[in-house]
Amino acid sequence: MNNGFHPRAGLRSNASLKWHRGLNKIYDDILRTDDLYQRLCIITQGIVDTFGADFCRIWIIKPGDICDEGCIHAREARAMHPCQDNSRCLHLAASSGRYTSIQGTHKRVPFGYYKIGRIASGLEKKFLTNSVTTDSRVHNHKWAESLGLKAFAGYQLRDSIGDTIGVLALFSKHSISQDEYAILENVANTTGYIIQAGLSTERLTKEIEERRRLQNFFRQISAEQKTILQNVNLGIVREQNGYIVWSNDPLGKIMGCRSQDIIGHPIETLFQPGDEVSGILDELRSMARYGLGDSKEILINNRFGKKLWCRLSVSLIDFEDVRKGSIWILEDITQAKKAEIERKEIKKQLLQAQKMEALGTLAGGTAHEFNNLLQAISSYTSWLQNNNRDPKFSKYLSRIQTSVKNAAGLTKSLLSFARTNDGKKTAVFPKTIVKEISILIRHSVDRKITVDVKLPDDLWPIMANAQKIHQALLNLCLNARDAMPDGGHLLIEATNVTWPDGSGPSSIILPPGKYVLFRVKDTGCGIPQELRQHVFEPFFTTKETGKGTGLGLAVVYGIVKAHKGAVYFDSEPGMGSCFQFFIPATEISISGFKRTKQQVKGEGTILLIDDERDVRESLKKIIEMLCYRVLVAEDGQEGLEMYVAGRDEIDLIILDMIMPKLNGSEVLHRLHAMGSQTPVILLTGHMTEADMYNFLSLRPRKILEKPTDLPRLAETIHEILKDSRTIS
Repeated sequence: MNNGFHPRAGLRSNASLKWHRGLNKIYDDILRTDDLYQRLCIITQGIVDTFGADFCRIWIIKPGDICDEGCIHAREARAMHPCQDNSRCLHLAASSGRYTSIQGTHKRVPFGYYKIGRIASGLEKKFLTNSVTTDSRVHNHKWAESLGLKAFAGYQLRDSIGDTIGVLALFSKHSISQDEYAILENVANTTGYIIQAGLSTERLTKEIEERRRLQNFFRQISAEQKTILQNVNLGIVREQNGYIVWSNDPLGKIMGCRSQDIIGHPIETLFQPGDEVSGILDELRSMARYGLGDSKEILINNRFGKKLWCRLSVSLIDFEDVRKGSIWILEDITQAKKAEIERKEIKKQLLQAQKMEALGTLAGGTAHEFNNLLQAISSYTSWLQNNNRDPKFSKYLSRIQTSVKNAAGLTKSLLSFARTNDGKKTAVFPKTIVKEISILIRHSVDRKITVDVKLPDDLWPIMANAQKIHQALLNLCLNARDAMPDGGHLLIEATNVTWPDGSGPSSIILPPGKYVLFRVKDTGCGIPQELRQHVFEPFFTTKETGKGTGLGLAVVYGIVKAHKGAVYFDSEPGMGSCFQFFIPATEISISGFKRTKQQVKGEGTILLIDDERDVRESLKKIIEMLCYRVLVAEDGQEGLEMYVAGRDEIDLIILDMIMPKLNGSEVLHRLHAMGSQTPVILLTGHMTEADMYNFLSLRPRKILEKPTDLPRLAETIHEILKDSRTIS
């Protein structure tokens, strides 16, 4: 051989004895441990001790594990011996002698490179040289020479079927004989079996550990799932072969039953006989069989007698294509259902409010023009009544005035609807209003209708416009009367409530506090379901043509909202209706009402400013009847010019609010700017809340709504002029 190997003629007896003792010690020590890596260390150390090797190492074939963590043999251009296949890599498992660490450059060796890689890949199944400093197969001669190394031996480690599973290699400072080489080959063969057994045991141990880990994991998951299933707000039932085999605790809380009471029974036993859910259960089962998962909302009665809205769904359990049963899930959605109903009710109220606001704007503009017409008719009629000498015309003139008053009442209803904050509010006693209404109603309804009134002695006062509350109650009572053409019972009552107290539906939006609740209840025909959403709409009526304007309940709605209250009703066809509204209570003391003074005449000069010719001329005639001198102007600009020209002789100004060129507000501003002390009566066909505050800030002496009648106008003029002259 040309590899520097020098065979010996024979073994000396002492060397043979040393090898025999060394091998026996290796085998004895191996039997003392079951750990593979400790056994491999025993082998490498035993070879160093027995054969005098400088160092001995064992590598095991495993997949690459540090390829992405800086392994110098990773497939890169900079690597001297790049790894070609990281699925097979030599892992340094044991090292004894000069090098005891299994880290460093050779902790991983790629197949096909270096002596170790060539042995593992089969390029050199055996590798023996006694000239490591000159053998071309040894890549680092200087390193070997610096350490005084002379010989190298390397062996494939194979398993029982001949597959390579590792490499055993050693360096020595003395030559390795043929006998030593043969003994070391036997050691390598035994090491291969040890590694095979160790790896099998290692894999088995890992499998057992993994199985235990998985068992613990699934046991933990099962416990967690059980905890979750017992704490969710869902009732869960497992059904198998048509019978309940398990249920969670929340189901019992929802349905009012215990698990032991339903186990072994069909799912249908969860529900009460009146629930009528069998068809729904069959439908859900059918949909689940075809993979069409769905849920159904059902109204049921639990065993506590409580009505519940629930969402019910079912899922089938399949395992390895075998049907294992089904899971039913029952969710209590009662609160969500109530919230949904309340949201719909609030949305309906919002739409109603928007509709009322739009129609109110229209009504306000119409009322202004209509009141101007009524003012002219009323004034001309008053003039005719005062100058009429023919008695036969008197009754017709009176009828005209009556018609004007009726039309004015209709206009005020429109204005009440249009102005959500109309009218001056004072502390009033609701008991007085209810009693007045009851007296009026008892005299206006058929005797077949009985009227009852219920009022507590301690009824709280309210901050309100008494006339408006009076009108709201009157409208409700008249509606109740019309709903009982064949007779019945009418109840009018008022009571103290502290909101919220459950006295009304939860959809009512009111600030917490004290309220007086007014109630008008009848035993009439009731209101059909399809008409209920329209009852507060203006001009909506179910009465025959000519028997109703459709404004009654719309006016009630507007009055209540203007008082920061709320109105609602309950009704059943054939059972009657009950309308109720809240008005905030107050602790302010109640003041009395002023009595109307008698009509009087007077003297002085009055400047009348109005752009409507009929209004202007008719008012001029009736004011002149009161013995006053009247100057007229057809717009604000002309009125100011006339005032500047004759301010010393003008005692009073009657001013229209809406006019071209200069409106009433602008005229008042300019009068104040010039320092005028002349009192002003503001005459308006319609005034919004913003207008009211604007004009009050300009301090007119009085605001009168059109149409105003002669007595009221006469009294107002007389009082203002009397006060003005007293001050001057």
